[in-house]
Amino acid sequence: MDKLLRYGIPESVIESWRKNQGEKLLPLQAVAVTKHNLLNGQSLIISAPTSSGKTFCGEMAAVANLFKRKKVIFLIPLKAIAEEKYFDFCQKYGGLGIGVAISTRDRQEDDREIEKGNFDLAIMIYEKFNQLLIKNLDILSQVNLIVLDELQMIADPSRGAVLELALTKIKSSKYSPQILGLSAVLKDADQLSSWLGCELLLEKSRPVELLQGVLLDGKFHFRKYNSGEEGTSQLVELDSEESHQILFANLKKLLKDGEQVLVFLKSKKTCEDCALLFSEQTKLPSSLNAIEALSQLENSTLKEKLVFCLQGGVAFHNADLTSDERKVIEYFYLKGEIRVIFSTTTLSLGINLPAKTVFIETQKFEKGEYSNKAVMLPISWSEYENMSGRAGRFGLQKDFGRSIIIAQNRFQFDSLWEGYVEGEEEKISSQLYKKELGDVILDLVASGAGKSLSHLKQVISFSLDGQPIAQDEDMLKETVKQLVEEKILLKSGETLSPSRLGHVCAFKDISIRTGISIKKKLERTTDLDPFSWFYSVLNTKDGEDVYISVGFWEQQNRVYEKALTERYKDASPPEQEIKNLLDAKISFSPKETRLVKLGLLLCEWTTSSTTLDMESKYFCRSGQIEQIGKRVSWLLDSAHGIARVLNSDKRLVQFLKRLSLEVNFGVNDVVIKFARLRVPGLGRDYIWNLINGGFCSLRKIKEAKLEELGRVMPNSVAQRLKERIEKRAKPKKKKKNFTYKVGTCIREDINLVIDGTPVKDKFLVLVNGRGVNLPAKSFKYLVKLTRAAFKNEEGWIHKNDFEP
Repeated sequence: MDKLLRYGIPESVIESWRKNQGEKLLPLQAVAVTKHNLLNGQSLIISAPTSSGKTFCGEMAAVANLFKRKKVIFLIPLKAIAEEKYFDFCQKYGGLGIGVAISTRDRQEDDREIEKGNFDLAIMIYEKFNQLLIKNLDILSQVNLIVLDELQMIADPSRGAVLELALTKIKSSKYSPQILGLSAVLKDADQLSSWLGCELLLEKSRPVELLQGVLLDGKFHFRKYNSGEEGTSQLVELDSEESHQILFANLKKLLKDGEQVLVFLKSKKTCEDCALLFSEQTKLPSSLNAIEALSQLENSTLKEKLVFCLQGGVAFHNADLTSDERKVIEYFYLKGEIRVIFSTTTLSLGINLPAKTVFIETQKFEKGEYSNKAVMLPISWSEYENMSGRAGRFGLQKDFGRSIIIAQNRFQFDSLWEGYVEGEEEKISSQLYKKELGDVILDLVASGAGKSLSHLKQVISFSLDGQPIAQDEDMLKETVKQLVEEKILLKSGETLSPSRLGHVCAFKDISIRTGISIKKKLERTTDLDPFSWFYSVLNTKDGEDVYISVGFWEQQNRVYEKALTERYKDASPPEQEIKNLLDAKISFSPKETRLVKLGLLLCEWTTSSTTLDMESKYFCRSGQIEQIGKRVSWLLDSAHGIARVLNSDKRLVQFLKRLSLEVNFGVNDVVIKFARLRVPGLGRDYIWNLINGGFCSLRKIKEAKLEELGRVMPNSVAQRLKERIEKRAKPKKKKKNFTYKVGTCIREDINLVIDGTPVKDKFLVLVNGRGVNLPAKSFKYLVKLTRAAFKNEEGWIHKNDFEP
């Protein structure tokens, strides 16, 4: 560790690393620093198993750059991990004066400052980084290091294309920031390193041995990750054909031995059912602190189930929990209070929780390719490896970890052993071809990377496997022609540029088809009906990804047809699309039922109805409603952007912006100010309690006694709320800059006359009688500054008012 001093890292930071990481770097970390010049600017891809120490390589490289006053961007695939990383860096380095920013779809407060380069370290998800490059590709001139966490996600069907687009823009630009890619073990890591122009550090061993294997008839047959040596160990044999009974019997043994265990299962319902059943059967100590922390949160259906499970030291973890509920589970698991967590396989990437042993069910549910119905599929080998890697984490287990799949018979055993234990890394393949070519072209044109057809061919050829697309000139020409006809792109000679509509589609990260659908609605209506807008944005290409199930009973009893009719019984809906629905003589189709259910749910989400009531009424869970609201908020924000560039009715533009904010937080515009404080534990139900209790302004809350607020919410939440308001009220510390009074300057005798006489393409001003011709933009800024000086005492003008 002491050798890191030579790279400009302060002794105090290295001392804290000693406490958390140990006296010495792990072998992989030492090799990265000494042989690959990681801290001297060498671009590098580290391909290594989970728990090998590659994440700390990213932290070391980031800190070394930060203390040389160079900017760093840290890319993360999931917003949950981004939040965790942001909190970690703020805790460690915020007090040292390092400016840490975050950018996810839910966290946009730092976006403007990041775009202008006003940050030291920016934690961003892939999608927001790509948007940043579209808005300002020249930001790369200010960034010295880009850390790519989970680089293997470039092959992921849902996130791979956007990451590849971002990296393609970097490769095709004139800028060359240091790139540090952190990846799981890849079969063709050399191909990826060659593409990115990075050195490759390939490590296939783990600091802590991992036994991966299959359990059959009470015997755990395993292969050691590092040595490849095979063996068996005796666990619990149970004469049962029920896999959950075999799982429970072995869980009891391992927990009795003092272990913590993670169990990955195929569905949310299975997780909940197994956690409830196992908590009844086990006699583990209750997780009292976790129960107390949950009691401070708002009521939900799953909160009640969680409390029951926690009484037996057990929990479940899935996407139906709210973000606050998940944080409680994760925190007290890491504290050791919760001994076993049942989680869905699809959440394994977002869980940074270690265990001695993990059990893995090798199936998962995904939305079908051609319908909204869930289909059961086998997990991939890389997903299996990721889940297995949760076991035997360095610094937490000293001897080994184990990853167990349960087989019911010999045939299953052979199949699972061959497919997973002896499985191989999947080949990295480009996902860019899965994205519509028009969207790819718009992205590159809007960023300035592709300014003509020849530029586009060149830039696309820089992608991971873009040669076939780049070489098909006829297809590129035809797609560009269609985009020009649809007024997504503008063409002047050979030069391509995005239209104002194209700009919004690219900047907001919506597909062209979604943008055109929203544009058509804006051209035919000025209605301010929330349901109509929810229905329309959900009925787009991007809206298809917003999923909610519709049960047989709901469809058969026409629950949402009746509810929609009731909604418009006194007034005809303003949108023809909704009128046609109500006038139809036949039942709603499954798709129409889903859209109507979502629209009605979201209408109620922005009212004072409790979340618990909505869960019961719409047969869904609070975490699901929360995520639906955030997804639709993004679509409405995009609609607001399109409405602005189309010069739509001003009331409609304001309505869409307001509706986007309301549905994001689950409140209306009257109380949005409370939600935007982002106080931990202060959800929509507690906000409505504040209003109903008479605390309708920040001033009233600030003046209220804690016991008064404690009548409408838990004291701990009330305390955090008051602290946040008081912190906001304190004036920010001003930098000690040289200042002077408005109307004076360093030279008291200067006399300025804004004449404005045009001189060719410039405008005349007189300084002490001497004429100066200013360019149009400089003249405009001077006029605005002068007007501000006369308009108010301070003479300040907001930066956004220069270019509204």
